[in-house]
Amino acid sequence: MLSTAKNNVAQTVDFQEVFQNLNDPFLILNQAGFQDCNAAAVKIFGAQSKEKILHTHPSTLSPPHQPGKGPSEEAANEMIGIALEKGSHRFEWDHQTIDGKIFPVEITLGVIRKGDDPLLFVQFHDISHRKRSEMALEAATRKAQFLAVEATQACRTKSEFLANMSHEIRTPMNGVIGMTGLLLDTELDPEQRQFVEILRNSGEAMMDVINDILDFSKIEAGKIEMEKTDFEMSNMLADFSDLMRVSADDRNLDWGFTIESGVHDHLLGDPGRLRQVLTNLVGNALKFTQEGGVHLHVEKQEETKKTVSLKFSVEDSGIGIPAQRVSRLFKAFSQVDSSTSRKYGGTGLGLTISQKLVQMMGGSIGVQSTEGEGSTFSFT
Repeated sequence: MLSTAKNNVAQTVDFQEVFQNLNDPFLILNQAGFQDCNAAAVKIFGAQSKEKILHTHPSTLSPPHQPGKGPSEEAANEMIGIALEKGSHRFEWDHQTIDGKIFPVEITLGVIRKGDDPLLFVQFHDISHRKRSEMALEAATRKAQFLAVEATQACRTKSEFLANMSHEIRTPMNGVIGMTGLLLDTELDPEQRQFVEILRNSGEAMMDVINDILDFSKIEAGKIEMEKTDFEMSNMLADFSDLMRVSADDRNLDWGFTIESGVHDHLLGDPGRLRQVLTNLVGNALKFTQEGGVHLHVEKQEETKKTVSLKFSVEDSGIGIPAQRVSRLFKAFSQVDSSTSRKYGGTGLGLTISQKLVQMMGGSIGVQSTEGEGSTFSFT
């Protein structure tokens, strides 16, 4: 029963009708030329009739040259050779209509062997829309790359300008601060001394801002290079601690540091930049701590025959940082909120500069904080 049903269906199917009504264009050819085509092929080539296609030499339906493949006739023979060898082949091709309009297609060549003269079934799909999209994407990509190069150059130019300007401003500011120091060594009445001290403090605050901008600009312009020099960790931290102790004593805060026993004392690196990062972190910790204290802890993380990775942790009992604000900490010119800038001052560049310097030294920086309970900044 099943076999009979299949035969009845086969007898009722008009395969020529199916072939003619396929949506994709189809061509059938052998060595003599086109043998058949469907209505979709007639339409896409802009022919008036099927006979017009069948009486046309295959070479007239392609431009003389194929992009990336060479002359069309040679390329066609190569594609047919691959299809005959493998049984089928898919590739992209440029066709042209009867009146010479070129359009891109994706071709699938199928082979049916019938004696010594195999038949080639050519199915193709117009990919003009896809090609236009690819060209638009390529153009957009090129434009984006060009704009990115321009933006990078503009950023570098801006950073170089800021670096130069910061340097030019710093020179006369040093003169102003130096003169206030000399003026304070003279005989002044209490009111005059107060005015001069305010002037000196303001000048030093401005120097801090200028130094931050100068460092940030140098980093952005790629003009900071890390030194490699011998130094002793214990001596460097002892000198650093003496400076921090002055600020801590002014605020009636506890201050100290510990170095674990596994940390090598004799090291090769950039102690100046390491000290700069520590100054930023400890200085911030002291600034944002009203009571309690600040402590620096140094420990070894990893060690090879030539290198050692150290972890520095600065723990304070200060105001802490709201969880939703932590993500802003390492962004340039950013404070936890506007009231922080008004109350404590600063450019909002210290942590950004520290992060960049730490990264240049092959490490990373992060923070753990609870609002109202203090913070711990750590870097490697």
